[in-house]
Amino acid sequence: AILHLSDIHISDFSEKYTDNKILSNFSKYQKYSDVFIDDLTKYIEDNNLTLMAAIISGDLANNGENEDYSSVKIFLEKIKNNFKLDNTDILIVPGNHDINWFENETAWRDSNHSTNEYEYHDAKFKNFKEFFNDFYNNPEFTFKPENAISIVKSYSEQKLCFIGVNSNYKESFKGTDHYGFINEDSFD
Repeated sequence: AILHLSDIHISDFSEKYTDNKILSNFSKYQKYSDVFIDDLTKYIEDNNLTLMAAIISGDLANNGENEDYSSVKIFLEKIKNNFKLDNTDILIVPGNHDINWFENETAWRDSNHSTNEYEYHDAKFKNFKEFFNDFYNNPEFTFKPENAISIVKSYSEQKLCFIGVNSNYKESFKGTDHYGFINEDSFD
């Protein structure tokens, strides 16, 4: 079995985000993630399945903050430990909420607007990149924000290959930049 989750928006929703409109039960209620994993475990066991991979496609965090990723890591560790997966069996692809828009805007302003707002990849993906690289701690799984392909994992016995694509290349703090775009130049 392969688990696919998207837009889990994990955050601590502290007071600094009181205006936030996106609430996630995964972070709003600590027990929700435990109930989810318990129910998933029961389903897998009842159907005599084995979980071989988990794909988390986009918006792991809600605000791209380090605090968010601390909570994300706890959730992913629960999945990993409960289903006896390796970190490399949990495939992570960023979403637009995995970008830190504040850091993106700050880098753009500090540069005196010398280039397009979206081009500050190191700033906008800083926290996600640190989380990603720390989670995998594996040189074969290193996040490079300018690359279209963010992760590749093959399961030769099952004849499967997962390719995660980062479609946030042109994402920035500007409201007009919230659309998917893949950096085709990185396919060379």
